[in-house]
Amino acid sequence: MKTNFTFRHAETDEAARHYAQDRMDKLEKYFHRPLEANVVITLEKFRYQVEVTLAADGTVVTCKEESADLMAALEQVLSKIEIQAQRHRDRYKRRKARDTEVRMEAEEAPAAVGAGQTQILRSNRFQPKPLSVDDAAVLLRQNSDTFIVFRNAATERINVLYRRRDGNFGLIEPDKA
Repeated sequence: MKTNFTFRHAETDEAARHYAQDRMDKLEKYFHRPLEANVVITLEKFRYQVEVTLAADGTVVTCKEESADLMAALEQVLSKIEIQAQRHRDRYKRRKARDTEVRMEAEEAPAAVGAGQTQILRSNRFQPKPLSVDDAAVLLRQNSDTFIVFRNAATERINVLYRRRDGNFGLIEPDKA
């Protein structure tokens, strides 16, 4: 990780620099791309202000703390930065899990299909789009499909809207359990 240190109105403290560098290097596990960090240490009267700006994965994480002791201010700001980095990683994982494809794969049909047995003729793979129920109904009216699978924008769950024989639409929603 590339870390830039700036000391304003304060003398360069090598112990604080090495401590901050070691803690910043541990943050690399939360991000995928190379990181760049800026640490600004300012002395105003008798208190230290430490501001850390971390740029990685297209996001910028910033935190600022002040204390009478330089090491205490560094500890507080680096703890907050680590919490924000963990939140970033958790959001990334949730987003990635939500965006995975919903696959509808057919099982192999038996070689000999007897009378009364059903056979799966084809399977589709698709990416469900986030839609409201009203938008899904409009799409179903516009095309000749009998159903549409979509991600409900309000609940973030997969739903199925289907055309009933009486001309109305039916909605299948999963349980909230």
